[in-house]
Amino acid sequence: MFIGRLGALPLHRHPISVCLVALQAPLRIGTTMSEQSLACLTAIIPAGLSHTLDLSGAPVAVIYNDPDDPYYRRLSPHQGCGLSSLDPDVESSLIAAVRNLYVLHQAGDKLRFDEFDFAAEQALGIEPRPPRIDARVEHIVSIIRADIARNHSIQELARRVDLSPSRLQHLFVQEIGVPLRTFRIWIRFRHAVKRVGGGDSITSAALDAGFASSSHFSHAFKATFGATAASVLKDAPSRVQIQLIE
Repeated sequence: MFIGRLGALPLHRHPISVCLVALQAPLRIGTTMSEQSLACLTAIIPAGLSHTLDLSGAPVAVIYNDPDDPYYRRLSPHQGCGLSSLDPDVESSLIAAVRNLYVLHQAGDKLRFDEFDFAAEQALGIEPRPPRIDARVEHIVSIIRADIARNHSIQELARRVDLSPSRLQHLFVQEIGVPLRTFRIWIRFRHAVKRVGGGDSITSAALDAGFASSSHFSHAFKATFGATAASVLKDAPSRVQIQLIE
């Protein structure tokens, strides 16, 4: 999760679905599918949807929606839809919960992911966790996480689980919700951000996560999140919270 102030962000697209929560001023979101921008207090943005965002410097929470979060379904895009908002009752509860965390942060408390997790569960309700994912996909995920800097080919990964490359890619999307390549990039971003939050330089964290260089990381970061890595990560220990799913 990111929580902090953002200005106007150009076209970008996230590798997984995200939920945006306005903490002071409404969000203004634009997409290539419409000439009109959408003004709202919360927005669920599907993975891969190119969009602009303008908050005029107001604070916002960006919740990255991982498939095994207990509130995953409540923050998932409606099937086949573009932008959507939360139901009004859920929206007001989540805004209040996240705003309270932001007030504590402004008072000097360091944000903790478990505190947000608890607040989100209280606001959204805990849904039953989905069934265990296919063992073959689970094995592929463990391979990627064990060596995130390595670019395993789809052919190599498919051989490891006795599937054809096309069948593996289809099964991966079915089980995880995003393509394998997208998942690997997301894992690398999370690893790099966590390293920066722990005190590493952006360059060191980027190389450790498997990016070819700091400029490669910075370019990919801007395309994915709409802001520069330096502007978002300069206060990473207090503004950006990442929980790796093991």
